[in-house]
Amino acid sequence: MSKNGAISKVPAFPANVVDTTGAGDALAGGFLYALYEGDMTVCEAARYGSAVAARNCEFPGGVEAKSNNSDIQRKLMEAEIAQS
Repeated sequence: MSKNGAISKVPAFPANVVDTTGAGDALAGGFLYALYEGDMTVCEAARYGSAVAARNCEFPGGVEAKSNNSDIQRKLMEAEIAQS
């Protein structure tokens, strides 16, 4: 991600992968949602999108995840706890 010439890398979230179908679409959708509805920076939105994609991969078929914002916030929180 780039802002003011600075480049930041946003790592992928760990996931217990069942099926990667729709992961890219989930990432893009999560990213755009976070920018539009979440009032986040580009880097924060990329992290949110990555969490959406990771959750999507934990369910079969790409549609079964049916994540809501609470699910994604929980995934983000779990990742922060794991990093501490």
